[in-house]
Amino acid sequence: MKNSALVFFIIAAIAPLAGAQNGIQLASPDGFWRMGFRPSLELTYWHADTPTPGLLKLDAPDFFQPRLSLRFDVAAGDEWLVHVLTRWDRGFEVGLREDGDFRVDEAFLRWRPFGDGKLNVRIGKFATCFGNWVPRHEFWDDPFLMPPLPYDNLLAVSDRSAANPSAGTIATRTTGKRIWVPMVWGANYSTGVSLSGSSEHWDYAAEIKNASVASRPDSWSPWEENGSHPSVTARVGYRPDAAWAFGLSASHGTYLRHDAESTLAAGAERSDFTHTVLGADARWSHHQFQVLGEVLASRSHTTGAGDLDALAYYLEGRWKLNSTVFIAGRWAQGWNDDFFLDGAATVRGFTREIWRATAAVGFRVTENVLVKTEYSYNGGDANENAFAVGLGLRF
Repeated sequence: MKNSALVFFIIAAIAPLAGAQNGIQLASPDGFWRMGFRPSLELTYWHADTPTPGLLKLDAPDFFQPRLSLRFDVAAGDEWLVHVLTRWDRGFEVGLREDGDFRVDEAFLRWRPFGDGKLNVRIGKFATCFGNWVPRHEFWDDPFLMPPLPYDNLLAVSDRSAANPSAGTIATRTTGKRIWVPMVWGANYSTGVSLSGSSEHWDYAAEIKNASVASRPDSWSPWEENGSHPSVTARVGYRPDAAWAFGLSASHGTYLRHDAESTLAAGAERSDFTHTVLGADARWSHHQFQVLGEVLASRSHTTGAGDLDALAYYLEGRWKLNSTVFIAGRWAQGWNDDFFLDGAATVRGFTREIWRATAAVGFRVTENVLVKTEYSYNGGDANENAFAVGLGLRF
């Protein structure tokens, strides 16, 4: 009841502001200097089986997740841009910080030496260039509320200890939420430098960052990792026409955190624990229909079990029934190898082989008011069901 009352109060207080606005826009008389400030609010209610699937960290089946985002941009001509994105919510992974969490998810300087999109140089904290989901992962661009399986399903590979995995944790899955990592951790707002650009038919991006694409959010800030074990990620995309787009991505880096150095065996180094991910993506659009998909393959090197390989994919489609209503569906699967532990018998799979089916419906009330809901079923897992409904307001 408390959560319901809070939702009603927030909506009643700010809904009148969510008209056809674009935040606060200021510019110098000649247009050279420009500043933009735009807040947005997303209110999401979750109901899921416990223990919850994926990166959801809920202690109870029901959870209310408010997220207030503040975007700030300052531009000088067409060459220079400073961008900052701050958020307040109850955890980057839903439920991680029940008492509230304030973060700076993005803070970077972008330079366009030619004044257009052919070459962009960015330095700071920003989302990874891997794959085709990250550029559309925001509430307003993704028809779903839960990330696709490859960006959300935990593998039994720990970034907190070099002594991983163990037969016990594989069998019970009791510690996975605290110590395991996925193939790619959401949008991965780690810190570094990137080069990117686009032409009529091609896109490219390459980045060097302080943490791997599998790293957890508290490793992304520049003061958490000193850059001694950088991760390298790249993507190239090809758009033959307006309907089709294809991409290839790759990433390689050290997945073990700096605070896990105390768990290293004699003679071992953090650089021995590498995580490599390869990906291919495609998109097809035609009028009100859109179909997208990605397939990802990862290899994580461990001392006790050698190279642990995993494969996952998802395929999703969206149909805009009209200018306000859309329906969407997503199908995903994940597999992994059996492996041997030193001195132990074969362990079947270093994570569960699962499939996930998701259905979503969205209603765009106005340009700046969006309601969407989804239900997902996780096959091959004990925590099967997850339901969410979200309201987004932009000002």
